[in-house]
Amino acid sequence: MFDLIELSHLTFIQSACINRNLKIQHIVLVNYLWQFFMSGKADFRVSTSNKQLYFRICLNKILNDLSILQIKKRRLQDLIFDLEAAKIIKRLSASRHAQHVFIHLNLSEITLKNY
Repeated sequence: MFDLIELSHLTFIQSACINRNLKIQHIVLVNYLWQFFMSGKADFRVSTSNKQLYFRICLNKILNDLSILQIKKRRLQDLIFDLEAAKIIKRLSASRHAQHVFIHLNLSEITLKNY
């Protein structure tokens, strides 16, 4: 079995993703977020408490751009919550039903460092 999945510039470690109960929808979402954040088109903030970068994205933009997932907003919110529980992302605000979210990505546990 191949343990690596390459998407764009990220190489995901399947075993690490499986250990965190991540499914392919999670991986596609993480890859999309990383691409969008690295594009320079996302607004960002620096947290005053931990000095980390948090990028802003609108949930409707994700739904439009990732229409191939064929999910509704509620499922997207669940995917984001799952990624937060798996410590792959950290949200700046804890509101589960916000229209936009500020997200910090922590990919070190599920990807090879080729970004």
